Amino acid sequence: MASVAEEEVDRITRLPAAIIHHISFLPFNDVVKTTALSKQWRLAWTSTPYIDLSLPSAGVVPLINRALRLCTAAKIEKFHLHATASNVRMPAELDRWFGLATARKVEDASLVFGHSCHFVPRILCGCASLVSLRVSNCKFSRDVTIRWPSLKKLWVHDVFLGNHGIAKILRGCPVLESLTLSFLHSTCGVRIDSRSLRELVIKAVCISSLDISAPNLLSLRLWAGFLLVGFRPNGLSSLAEAELNFDKLWSTSVLAS
Repeated sequence: MASVAEEEVDRITRLPAAIIHHISFLPFNDVVKTTALSKQWRLAWTSTPYIDLSLPSAGVVPLINRALRLCTAAKIEKFHLHATASNVRMPAELDRWFGLATARKVEDASLVFGHSCHFVPRILCGCASLVSLRVSNCKFSRDVTIRWPSLKKLWVHDVFLGNHGIAKILRGCPVLESLTLSFLHSTCGVRIDSRSLRELVIKAVCISSLDISAPNLLSLRLWAGFLLVGFRPNGLSSLAEAELNFDKLWSTSVLAS
């Protein structure tokens, strides 16, 4: 006679394939843990198109490497990495992991570090399939080329971007609709020049000056600790809503052309 545990395993195994595959909506670490439930489930998780990685310490890097080598999904819809470990240097692993995502046409990517600041992998900077990207506590190589022809939503947090870096990103995103620059540090002026932008959010510690040219912008939200010289909203003919918050204004003027 089959044991109660065996009967439970049998019930899981007999679930429809569509339901079994729905485990892909779980965080990747939890998806891998489900391999203990049944033989069928052991193989089902490898085809998940949703990969959500947590990196609490350097010790899990070999485990992630082994798990990703087993992934069989022809297309990866989502690839998120949240690393809370401090003093972890792993450029080769980042290139390998996001290389896998790029090769499988990832559309939604996230690279979030809690402590150590890492370079955004070069291969990710040229991912043509990206539609949404979130980066935090990262930096871009000065000589890297940005090529995101499909990107519509970009969220950048705690990344030092001079005006040259912002201009480079905007040139590489011809269809970008939503841009959030959070905890922006820029001692030089910031210029936003885009015909595709519909939504712009800037949360900055300090901006020496801000010049926005975005004729199709519908929503503008700006929070800044200091805006030192001037704010120039140029050609915002489509703007429907705006929220401007400044802690301190030093010789600031608002000029419109």
